[in-house]
Amino acid sequence: MNYSPKVTICLPTYNAGEFLTQAIDSILQQTFTDFELIISDDFSTDKTPEVIQDYLKQDKRIKYFRNSKNLGLFANWNQCLEYASGEYITIFAQDDVMLPKNLETKVKILDQYSNLGLVTSSIMVVDANNKPLHWNWANYAEDKLVNGREWVKNNLGEANPICCPFVLMKRQVLEKIGGKFNGNYAYAADLELWLRIAWVADLYFLKENLGYYRWHQGNKTHSFDDLYQLQEHLQICSDLIDRLDLSKSELNDLESEALSRAVKWVSYYRIYNHLEKGNFDYAVNLCKLLESWRGKSGKLSISVQELGAKIRKILQVNYRLKSEVNDLVGWVKNLDKGKSELEEDAKILRSWVDNLEQKNSALEDEKKWLESQVKAWMQTAQKYYRERGDGV
Repeated sequence: MNYSPKVTICLPTYNAGEFLTQAIDSILQQTFTDFELIISDDFSTDKTPEVIQDYLKQDKRIKYFRNSKNLGLFANWNQCLEYASGEYITIFAQDDVMLPKNLETKVKILDQYSNLGLVTSSIMVVDANNKPLHWNWANYAEDKLVNGREWVKNNLGEANPICCPFVLMKRQVLEKIGGKFNGNYAYAADLELWLRIAWVADLYFLKENLGYYRWHQGNKTHSFDDLYQLQEHLQICSDLIDRLDLSKSELNDLESEALSRAVKWVSYYRIYNHLEKGNFDYAVNLCKLLESWRGKSGKLSISVQELGAKIRKILQVNYRLKSEVNDLVGWVKNLDKGKSELEEDAKILRSWVDNLEQKNSALEDEKKWLESQVKAWMQTAQKYYRERGDGV
């Protein structure tokens, strides 16, 4: 008879580099031992296959598959899932670290609650050198069993609060919702999967830190710019809402709440960051994405439309001044006149400069005014966060 382990650990790999051995070692050091480790290598071109071959000699629980061509991130994750046979499944990452009781703790939770779709835990974010970055992400204040549908309604539009490598999910629930990640998404397919799971099952959040999530320049996340990230996030929200059987009133409320949440985190972690760097055009484009989502811009809790209009006004002044400066520079370079003519031209030039200084001064005033508006705007967002509380 074929034996199926309790847990399948999926480990998709691609040019894993220096962190792979730490990831595999942390898996093999788990206190819970009834698992299979499925490694799906996405046609790596570095020494990843050789590293894995060494481990195959050490532990019979490891199964290695190598794709004949590079499939891409989530396609390889789905390939890994096809090989899985365990009752519970986790998609781990080639550069992260499980703490020894990660599986043991989560298996007990899934065994205890029949209505659970997944359990996840707090994590510590570390850099390439294992130094803690002290990010307050995927950290939970208490152990908590959460109604899945309520979680969707209360979190739709938020940034992803769940760290994929530290999710243990029930195979039965995963198969109920299609059995794989949505291949239409390249950045946030994991968030989309959590939302689908939560709509049919409950979730459990553990306060305990059970692993290290590594943030470094090799992360696939770095390859997606903020505009793409936001566009995909809003599309996920929209697609989920369209699949739900909601009344007109429920639909309107969920759309407005989702957009309000999106505005908060995008403004705080994306738009404000670009404003500080002077990337006004980029900030305007982020505003436009939020303004155009499902025709709900009039219900924004924080007026992105107003902010976008103010940024555009500053941009118009800035472009006009740049154009006048370029004209002036060209005029100065072509000066080749007699002394008397040069003195007269100098007067004209001084007049130009005085006028330019006045316009520059006006621009500085405009920028100071904008900064005050942005600060007031961000204080409103932060106050909104505090009033909402820190719950999951």
